[in-house]
Amino acid sequence: MRIYLFHNNSLKITADIAFTHRNTINYRMTKVRSILACDLDDAVTRFNLMMAFYIR
Repeated sequence: MRIYLFHNNSLKITADIAFTHRNTINYRMTKVRSILACDLDDAVTRFNLMMAFYIR
């Protein structure tokens, strides 16, 4: 999820960096969206999640 967020929600770039298929990343991000029950396209939500990664 960190790679996905830091590369502006790009499935292709995330898949290239993680050496996985684009559909796998899409499936995983769909599961993350359903588990977190949030919209990852929302700027405030993305900022909060990215800040959590920086703090960690």
